Amino acid sequence: MKKIVRLEGMHCDHCKRRVEETLLSLHAQKVHVDLRAGTAQFEADESLTDDQVQKAIVDAGYEVLSITEKKGLFR
Repeated sequence: MKKIVRLEGMHCDHCKRRVEETLLSLHAQKVHVDLRAGTAQFEADESLTDDQVQKAIVDAGYEVLSITEKKGLFR
């Protein structure tokens, strides 16, 4: 599945890397974090729940505004 997370609290490249590392630690793949847009896109299998993603990102220090499934082309 492909997901897009809208989040707040990222202000620099360190924040971007932290969100990337957080998602990778959940075994997400093809992680792409856009600092300017405040989004993170990734692919993961169905076993990774939105609640797990939200908890990990919140624990990393950022606010999750929404998590949606992406249809069609990934980027």
